[in-house]
Amino acid sequence: MSLLEDYPNVYVDLSITNSILPIEDYEKALVRLVASGFGNRIMLGSDNVPLDIILKRLNSIKSISKKQRAAILYDNAANFLNLSEAERHGH
Repeated sequence: MSLLEDYPNVYVDLSITNSILPIEDYEKALVRLVASGFGNRIMLGSDNVPLDIILKRLNSIKSISKKQRAAILYDNAANFLNLSEAERHGH
């Protein structure tokens, strides 16, 4: 959290928490990041577990809105990569 607070260009992914944390702890971590104002800097991390497991866990968290999920799954990375509207529509 301190790193995110100190450096506005730092993004985070939660790939490791998808595999080692119980769902309750994963949810608390994700909700804490969003509540702290870092929802626009969370990106999907899929290097550690099968994607279907990650998506199932993310979709099970009711306190994360549809818009916040979309940001985590695509929009934040698109912003980070400075994708144009044409590139975004191409996906």
